[in-house]
Amino acid sequence: MQSYLLLILAAFSSHLNSMIDAQSYTKHVKYDVSCWCRSRQSLITADLSSYNGEAKIDLSWNSLTRIDAQTFSGSRFSKLVTLDLSHNSITRIEPASFDSLTSLQTLHLDSNSLSSLDADLFQKLTNLQQLWLSNNPLANLDKRLFRNLFALKTFGFGNPELSRLAADTFSDMRNVQTLYITNLSLEKLEKNSFAGMTSLSKLYISECPKLSTLQTDQFSSLTGLTNLYITSPISKIEDFAFRSLSSIQNIYLSSTQISAVTRAQFNGICKNKVIYIRSQTLTYADSCPNTSGQVNVYVS
Repeated sequence: MQSYLLLILAAFSSHLNSMIDAQSYTKHVKYDVSCWCRSRQSLITADLSSYNGEAKIDLSWNSLTRIDAQTFSGSRFSKLVTLDLSHNSITRIEPASFDSLTSLQTLHLDSNSLSSLDADLFQKLTNLQQLWLSNNPLANLDKRLFRNLFALKTFGFGNPELSRLAADTFSDMRNVQTLYITNLSLEKLEKNSFAGMTSLSKLYISECPKLSTLQTDQFSSLTGLTNLYITSPISKIEDFAFRSLSSIQNIYLSSTQISAVTRAQFNGICKNKVIYIRSQTLTYADSCPNTSGQVNVYVS
């Protein structure tokens, strides 16, 4: 029977340079056994190594500012499966801070103040399946961060200070199936931005206020992509922009500023596919048959 270990998060104060109000911030750690603890040292002295179930720690919304290398050190957290550090004020995560979390499958670092990450920060997280980095002021995304994340299936990132994605940014993410990109300042995507993502089936691009153009063969490396969702002010779609999407089933383009939809834009897409386009500036929509058959386009 599942139960909850109630943690008073002031226990983290000896490891983090944050001032936490123990009366205001209480979180839960989910275990398979009955264990309740209310002491100020509950997290520091917690030992999850003896638990047989999935251990989850939620430290979100606590105004934390730093993660020390000792915070999750040793074997005490070796069975931790989910760690949520989102919606804090974390500016620094020391190198090797996650090296002991060898069972970790989900890591939330989104909505913090991280401007840089050590290139080896995730190297011991070989079981990680979900990684969330969105809403951090990361000036660049170092591809070395993802070298050993062979189990990673879902990745989400984005920040308004990132204006360019290097062509090889995701080259080591060959097993990622779902990618979320949000709130970037880039004006266009490099044609090889997704090179190496051979397993990607779902791509979400949203809230990129400067993204205006989809280029010819924009998604040339994504031959396995089945669903594409773009919610950004796209004003121009070049001819053959989607030509390489041989497995695509659905394309959703929302909040666009497209004025015309023509058959040439969707040439190369196989028959019996569905494209949804929402644009307040649309004045013309052509029927879009291509060389392989009929593509169904719905505009509003």
